[in-house]
Amino acid sequence: MDTLRQGWQSGTITTSETAVWIAGVLDGFLVAGRADRAIREDVAAMDVVMAVCALLSTAAPDDNRDERARLLLMLFVYGLGARAG
Repeated sequence: MDTLRQGWQSGTITTSETAVWIAGVLDGFLVAGRADRAIREDVAAMDVVMAVCALLSTAAPDDNRDERARLLLMLFVYGLGARAG
């Protein structure tokens, strides 16, 4: 998490080799999720990486930082799900 936070804070997240690698791996999951209609069609891998980094950076640096980051992350992940209807 700290590596992603640093990439986000430095403003280099979209050019970071780590972020590009993560987006590549994540894209496989997104393709599979779209195929079985579990993931929304408009979700791009790098957008997910950037959103997760933004969420990680918003958690205040206190004793509950990682716990709060995980909660924000779960709220985001639930929002990726496809809507019935």
